[in-house]
Amino acid sequence: MIARDDGAVFVHLHPAGTISVAAQKTFQLRQPGDTIRGLLGRRLTEMHTSREPGAGSREQDPHLSNGVPCSLLPAPCSLSFPYAFPQPGHYRLWVQVKRDRRILTGVFDADVARAP
Repeated sequence: MIARDDGAVFVHLHPAGTISVAAQKTFQLRQPGDTIRGLLGRRLTEMHTSREPGAGSREQDPHLSNGVPCSLLPAPCSLSFPYAFPQPGHYRLWVQVKRDRRILTGVFDADVARAP
């Protein structure tokens, strides 16, 4: 989250952007022809109703990356967020990560100068 000290700016961000998980999944599963009215909705409904509970392919599991559990992959050295500060000022940033089943919170301050 990002907030300016006067309360004029408050934003909740995610590294992949601020979209819903359902929208992200739909975007990942799109195929040629999905722009035909109703085709994507029908295909996703068929996928959902044809699967047995608890079943699912490894490619569709959001907790896997190339078949490897994300928890076993090394953490990235850096992280970026799709954001541009709208105004100069003093901002406070809160970042949360999950590590070893614990949620850790870091707090950072940033002074944003007026663009030259």
